[in-house]
Amino acid sequence: METTKLYDNISDDKIKAFNEKLIPNLDYPAYGVRIPELRKIAKNTKDMDFEIKYHEDVLLRGFIIAARKCPIEEKLELLNTQLNLLKTWDETDTLSASLKFGKKEIERAYAYFHSLLADERVYARRLAVVWIMSNRNKIPSPIESQLEAIVKVKNDDYYIAMAIAWAISCYYITDPDKTVPYIEKVDDEVKKMAMQKIRDSRRTRKC
Repeated sequence: METTKLYDNISDDKIKAFNEKLIPNLDYPAYGVRIPELRKIAKNTKDMDFEIKYHEDVLLRGFIIAARKCPIEEKLELLNTQLNLLKTWDETDTLSASLKFGKKEIERAYAYFHSLLADERVYARRLAVVWIMSNRNKIPSPIESQLEAIVKVKNDDYYIAMAIAWAISCYYITDPDKTVPYIEKVDDEVKKMAMQKIRDSRRTRKC
């Protein structure tokens, strides 16, 4: 499959310029395709046999994996093939938001993402933090256990620090009393970020 043939009629130079400004560490050139358009393509194809040439190709491949109807073990194997491609926060966070698991699958999914918290790859770890945070109310594990795992994540990159801080702020909105002790377990940089996000979240009430 040649992805540029899919992108040509739906690309936009303004979106391309916006993405290049928003994502300073782009791994591949941006083509200028909106996320909703990529999701539409992903719903209509199972073909992942394409060369990764553009930033959108990484996003599209992740959406195809997320949209595929298959047993969870097959889905996780496919997800493993995507991890090395994750090099930016948006590739990671949009993939996390796309990954949906049923009630009977959530425990296995949590075990998988929990294992990624110790991964050496920065964006594999970020994917794990963001997915666990986003599914905190569905996971059959106490909030304290989730937080304990998250605050222990190796913090060696700005985008990991931001993910941990974001997670803490969301857990705080869910249960302040249970979250406060874990704010003291992160370094000063993450703590500062988390406190700012908590202040912002309390104003917007969205997390």
